[in-house]
Amino acid sequence: GVPSLPPGQRNGRAPSAPLRRVAFASAVSDAPPSGAGAAVAVGETHRYPAASPGALALRTARPRIIEGGEPDDLVQSTLVVPMVAHDTVVGLAQFSRTKGSEPFGERDRAVAVELAARAAVCIDNARLYRREHERALILQRSLLPPGDPEAAGLDIACRYLPGNAATEVGGDWFDVIELPGHRTALVVGDVMGRGLRAAVAMGELRTAVRTLALLDLEPAEVLTALDEIARGLGAPGGSQQASRAALQARDADRSEVYLATCVYAVYDPVTRRCTIANAGHMPPVLVEPPEPGAPPR
Repeated sequence: GVPSLPPGQRNGRAPSAPLRRVAFASAVSDAPPSGAGAAVAVGETHRYPAASPGALALRTARPRIIEGGEPDDLVQSTLVVPMVAHDTVVGLAQFSRTKGSEPFGERDRAVAVELAARAAVCIDNARLYRREHERALILQRSLLPPGDPEAAGLDIACRYLPGNAATEVGGDWFDVIELPGHRTALVVGDVMGRGLRAAVAMGELRTAVRTLALLDLEPAEVLTALDEIARGLGAPGGSQQASRAALQARDADRSEVYLATCVYAVYDPVTRRCTIANAGHMPPVLVEPPEPGAPPR
């Protein structure tokens, strides 16, 4: 089982929270779960009584061996092991042996503790990944234009749709910027990489584009200046005493995060002219109904 509430206590202690049963397996055909919470199905939650071995294992972060059981119970020996990662109890594993089997010993305890420790690391990593994913998603959405922006002489419709619900948040962005003379800048960009770092890098580059756009530069000049800014963001830094291998690993990681593409277009409703500059991005497509899509000329 794993806590159904986020872990918030450190130093090897867990809050008084219900556990959600995530799995059950038995080598005995049709054997039902035994012990505390036996009637709890997979996916449901259970709260251990305060004085039960399971509750004690959660509070102390130490395994417990319980010998015997009810007269009509199939279980002879039970081993409950807390799953601890970074001094935080993230769940509880319970092992049981039927009557007639050898009871759990110290060797069994050691093996169970090792298995629980490995499982705890996986659970903790999954939680960290989910937390980072949620933060990156919030950051990304906060930086995208709300709804459909308005601009002089243009009807704008925007939509950002990831490939699927499980896709990790990346550094894709788009923007609509009002320029002097009733002109409008349209921006689409992508920072290579996934997760929070890519979303942060996207925010930095998006801010840089908006700042450069207000200088009323030509589209090609905007992307040239943006390239210099991106190179600065990804430039290696830190202590020169670091080892060459560490520097290479760090530089490779940062170069991946700050590799970006961008297309920048400026539309003038007076001249009805659109000027486009592209830095490695997929080219825009001009659609004139009922003609099929074609690259702009």
